[in-house]
Formats: sequence, C-alpha cells, structure tokens
Amino acid sequence: MDDTGEDIVSAIPIGETDGGLRTDGGKRKLETLLAVLANRRRRYALYYLRENEVADIDELARWLTETGENPQTSANEDRFGRAKTALIHTSLPRLREAGCIEYDRRSGTVRYRRPSQSLAALLEVCSELESPSMEFE
Repeated sequence: MDDTGEDIVSAIPIGETDGGLRTDGGKRKLETLLAVLANRRRRYALYYLRENEVADIDELARWLTETGENPQTSANEDRFGRAKTALIHTSLPRLREAGCIEYDRRSGTVRYRRPSQSLAALLEVCSELESPSMEFE
C-alpha cells in the first residue's frame, strides 16, 4: 500500500517482463490471458473498453446490465448494484493485475490499456465467437 492507503499493483502488461528471464516458454502468459478471459463479465468489460477506451464504473455497470454480458429488457437497480459491486471487488482488480486496464478507485475511472498482441487476438476471437450472428453447426 502507498501512503494514501491505496493498493499498489504492478502494471506490467501481459507478455512483458520486468527484465527477468522467462523460463516457462510463455505458458504463464497464456494461462494468465485465458484466466482473465474465462470470466464473461471481464470479457464484456474489455469489449466495451476496447471500443470506448475510458469509462466510469457506473457507465460500465449500466452497459453490462442493459446491453452487454447478460442484457435484460428491464434492467433494475438491484442488477445494476450487483454488477457494479462485482466490477469493483472482483473484475476490475483482476483486469488491473493482468495489465489490461488502469483503474483509479478514487475517481471510479477505468481506462483500457494498449493490449499485447496476444490479448488483442484472443479478445477478438472471443468477441467473434460470442457474436449473436455466429451460427453453430
């Protein structure tokens, strides 16, 4: 923690190292990417941020509730509250730790970081697979 009480999280983008040698052949990088993208809320938050680059938590939670990950025609405040809480306590910290976003808790601002080529490619494949126009044979 820093002197303001905020947690300090290393923001090394996925696929980059802090100068140490990689001895795992990239397996840790792939496992980290897949773990981040395994959660639907995190994927949909990244889809939104990929298009908009910056959002506040309320905007992101509202989009997830009304349009994104599990849309409902009549989104209520309870669903919005649950989505916001999950973002604050689970999804955003995990995305920040993986180096996908910058997240300022005090202002509630979330910014999409320039992704690694691996993350960008995997996120593109995920969004294509989740597209409503995709037909399954």
